[in-house]
Amino acid sequence: MGLSENPTAKEFGEALRSAREQAGVDLETLCERTKISRRMIEALEAGQFSSLPAGVFPRLFLRQVVEILREDPGPWLKAFEGAYERFSRSTTQSQPLAVTPQRGRRVGPWLLGSALVTGALATVVMVERHQARRPADSVPPTPEAILAALPPTPPPTPEPTPLPGVGPGPEVLVIRTAGRSCWVQVRVAGQDPVARLLAADTAWEIAAGGEDVDLVLGDAGAVHVDYLGTHHEGLGHDGTVARVRLSSTAPSPPASPPP
Repeated sequence: MGLSENPTAKEFGEALRSAREQAGVDLETLCERTKISRRMIEALEAGQFSSLPAGVFPRLFLRQVVEILREDPGPWLKAFEGAYERFSRSTTQSQPLAVTPQRGRRVGPWLLGSALVTGALATVVMVERHQARRPADSVPPTPEAILAALPPTPPPTPEPTPLPGVGPGPEVLVIRTAGRSCWVQVRVAGQDPVARLLAADTAWEIAAGGEDVDLVLGDAGAVHVDYLGTHHEGLGHDGTVARVRLSSTAPSPPASPPP
């Protein structure tokens, strides 16, 4: 099935699945090479956009997938934007408007509500009197008894092995994740962008040649960067997406959210 310029979500998913099958790549291989969960890839191929995460992540997932299939990411990303916009409009239009019918005031329900409140108050008073007459030996369990009933405390998680040192020279861009996994896209000046899902406490070394570098960080608080003899951290808040430019001629500006 070919890729149209303005597909529906279902047509887009069918085109993506057809491209994968024509490339001879099964889902297991695709998940292993991209580190994307099978549930996310199946949601893309089924056009179930409501199951995808918000923000830049679906577009990063799609870019990874089509690069493995040796497809040009540009038309796929453009088609995804059109399909997602159509999906958003249809979802908004399909939500019914709740209208509360106006009714005249009735005395019966008000009297019934008052009776229910009175009954509840009487029940509270009876419970309090019953508790006041409990025997003196009816005491709450001790802290030792509570602790004995709790499940055993699991052993502490071992500390991660320290990462190796920085790469062979200052012109090597080194991206490290600290404690959490993170999606990272790297564009070296004059080259096509590349993206990868870095596992927690791992490093990615890229020969940037001293050129300007643009980064898109899926979780800015989980990333440290070393480039041209400078260490960068605190590039953004935990769980936020940020764009960062590392310039070869001027100090790098602070991270900024993507448009």
